[in-house]
Amino acid sequence: MKVRAGTLIVTGIIALGAVAAALGLAIRRDRAPRAVVLVTLDTLRADRVGSGLTPEIDRVAAAGVTFGRAWTTAPLTVPAHASMLTGLLPPLHGLRTNAAGRRLPDAATRPYSTVAEVLRADGFRTGAFVSASVLRADRTGLDAGFDVFDDVPPAPTGALHDVERRADDTVDAALAWLRGEPGRAFLWVHLFDAHAPYDAPPPWGAGAAHVADAEGYDGEVRYVDQAVGRLRRGLAAAGFEHPVIVIVGDHGEALGAHGEPTHGYLLHEETLHVPLIVSAPGLVAAGGRRDDDVSVIDVAPTLVTLAGLSVPRAMGGRALFAGGREARPRAPYAESLYGWESSRWSQVFALRDGDRKIVDAGPQTLVFDLARDPGETAPTVLPALPGPDAADTDAAVRARVTGDLRRVAGLAALAAPAARADELAGGSYWSASAAPDGILARSENAALPSPYAQMDVLALLDRGRSLLAAGNAAGNATGVFRQAVERDPDNPQARRWLGRALLADGDAAEAAAAFRAAFERGWQHVDCLAKSLQASALAADAGDRGEAERGLQFLTLARGRGVRPNGAVYVFAALLHLARGDRDAARSALESARREPATPWLTRAVARVEERLR
Repeated sequence: MKVRAGTLIVTGIIALGAVAAALGLAIRRDRAPRAVVLVTLDTLRADRVGSGLTPEIDRVAAAGVTFGRAWTTAPLTVPAHASMLTGLLPPLHGLRTNAAGRRLPDAATRPYSTVAEVLRADGFRTGAFVSASVLRADRTGLDAGFDVFDDVPPAPTGALHDVERRADDTVDAALAWLRGEPGRAFLWVHLFDAHAPYDAPPPWGAGAAHVADAEGYDGEVRYVDQAVGRLRRGLAAAGFEHPVIVIVGDHGEALGAHGEPTHGYLLHEETLHVPLIVSAPGLVAAGGRRDDDVSVIDVAPTLVTLAGLSVPRAMGGRALFAGGREARPRAPYAESLYGWESSRWSQVFALRDGDRKIVDAGPQTLVFDLARDPGETAPTVLPALPGPDAADTDAAVRARVTGDLRRVAGLAALAAPAARADELAGGSYWSASAAPDGILARSENAALPSPYAQMDVLALLDRGRSLLAAGNAAGNATGVFRQAVERDPDNPQARRWLGRALLADGDAAEAAAAFRAAFERGWQHVDCLAKSLQASALAADAGDRGEAERGLQFLTLARGRGVRPNGAVYVFAALLHLARGDRDAARSALESARREPATPWLTRAVARVEERLR
């Protein structure tokens, strides 16, 4: 196995801005477009485009260039979109998972700009229309530079899925804004429909029996495609007849390949390889295809140059139509910290070296030959830490991992992401902590279970969640989650879901214990504290006075570890004090609850406890 060393540029790690002038695309002002449109299609696999499912997207491709070897930076919505809008890899912009504990810092505190900031500074009006709660401005900071950022309500705490707006509704809102004022416009439209669950409306949807399979997924793809057609025609009707349009997927969908139901944990091509299409009439030749290695970080500088502007100094990536191509090959980079955050599995990092892909998967290094094995079914598997008999070829692979790959993964953010005091919980993604704890040392990472060996546990978690969502199968869900805990006892996500199922099944005391166990294994967050105290209060009300004492002891422990109580915690603490007969302590906790930000639930809960105190 021959592995080149020192001949590749890891995508996005060239000296930022050092080649900005050379990459400038010379566009005369009288030829610069009036509209620049970025369409991000959540969870769209590259193999669905051009397959007969996407005639509208194919029309855009026929008017521009299709990139056949585009990679995302992470198989997760937030880090991938942050990379598109900044041109930076996740280590550099710092939004490495979907957890809401971090967001882009304010413009004044960072050295880089977003696409929207660059274009607005040149007089473009800027509007973003996103379709899912995971991309909300208050979660991500991705509203930077947008005059209008039209998002959706947050997902309720504990929700199984993100709040989602249908593609047609998002397109309607975007076109209404576009027609509102004359002048140049930068428009970002995000369509979330292809994300699980797959429930496209008639006539595109495949029905309730297919909300988790490929048939349902393909129905969503067809539905999203017709919405792209409506957007394209709406642009022309609004007077923007020759817009720059970039269509790109943030990540793909595994659909069960390699045992992964959806995405987020593994770095296989089903979720890393994304569609990327650029149409710019008069600027980019129509009907072209390129097969050089590109990344979603190239979207930002490409949009800026096609708008007729110079790439800012601290914007990474490469303008894809600027003065030819780099002579040296590039090595796209991708990562997933989701298994670590959610389940305390190893962190995973990948480089693609031409047709060879190297994956640092915790205890093992996986080497794939994508030309000979496009399905990635027969990797070369090497132990992460070499033994005394390691071959020279093994050493060369490890040199790439410990050199380029780990060097990129360990880069510090160009500006520290802004921290949130709370996490907006709920939705399709779950994390044990609100923000990553950093990149683990390789020896520490190698001691953890690899996500590549844990898909049986993930299948149990998905099955249990489906049963729980059915509403009348909590007992069955409890059994499934118990199996997950038996197979992976250190997984905080498995413990958390067991607690939820037990609570739904009426076993409050054991649910409280499950939530406390999840806390000890990494879910050290206020939501864990609140759920545990809720379960303890229910058990105490049912006559288990010992659970009141255990709940209050856990409150003291959690606060000692830095968890700040919220309104729900104070309400449940008041109920526990009442169960112990300490009315003064209950009143004090309730007063603390009143000082927290008011929500409809909190207002009702405080009133109910007040009734019990009278």
